[in-house]
Amino acid sequence: MVVPLNTWVLISNFKLAYNMLRRPDGTFDRHLAEFLDRKVPANAAPVNGVASF
Repeated sequence: MVVPLNTWVLISNFKLAYNMLRRPDGTFDRHLAEFLDRKVPANAAPVNGVASF
């Protein structure tokens, strides 16, 4: 099966991140996940009538 390079890299990154966040007992490390979570500010301009404050 041939997979495009972009798709292969994306899947590999997801697998790597999953393996880094998984503890040896199979549970998910939330503290590390929160550290890696992208923080983005709220959008001041409404998009499709939805505004955030």
